[in-house]
Formats: sequence, structure tokens, C-alpha cells
Amino acid sequence: EKAVELARKALEFASTGPPIARRGPGGVEVLVPLIYQGMALDLIALDPESLTPLPRGAHPSGASEPDPSLAREAVARLVEEIRVLDAAEYREPEDAWVVPLAWRSLIVGHVKVSGDGRLILPDRRATDELRRRLL
Repeated sequence: EKAVELARKALEFASTGPPIARRGPGGVEVLVPLIYQGMALDLIALDPESLTPLPRGAHPSGASEPDPSLAREAVARLVEEIRVLDAAEYREPEDAWVVPLAWRSLIVGHVKVSGDGRLILPDRRATDELRRRLL
């Protein structure tokens, strides 16, 4: 319960970073970093055509990058529409709780909390990628 409550409080102060477009053989994948205190909590995948969040694990790609102004508008709305679910998964090797984030009926991301429920833990890979792209 402590981990879920901490994730809920952190989400109140979270924001989104600029959309990240990754080009690959299948097209363009659009990801939005969810940021808390300068660290990425997770990368949320967007459908490149509709600019709506995709369920965790889905990575469809579009033929081209979305219009930057439309992507920024979609990203601005995103953090207001995401909610913390009243559940958590415990990962023993990391001594951490993983609290799911939902948009409508889809799980779109996670917030990781320390095993004692006192600290928000960043997604290191997402934070590193965000810093590389912004520097």
C-alpha cells in the first residue's frame, strides 16, 4: 500500500518529456518519457497515427513521424489521463515494487518504488536515453 500511495503522489508531480521517435526497419516508433524530478520513470508508447497510448508491450510503428505540434498536444494531455492502479508487483532480485499505470483500460507503464515503499526509482535505461537526446 505504501508503494501504491507513493506512486500516486509522484504522478501528481510528473510531467512528460518530448516525444522520442525511433526509426527502424518497420517504420517509426513514438515513445513519451514520463518524468519525475528530472528522471524518467518509464517510456510510454504512442500509436504514431492516432497519438494515443498503446498497451505495455505493443510497439507498432507508423510510416512517418507525427507532426511535432500534434505530438506535443497529445503528450501534454497524456499525464492528466494516466492513473495509478491499486496494485503492485514485487520484484525480489531488485527489492522493488512495480506499480502499474493505466490509461483507460490499458496498462501503459509502470512506476518502480523501493522495497520499503519510501523512494521512487528511475528507469535507468529510459533516463539515459532521455539525457542523450536532450544534451
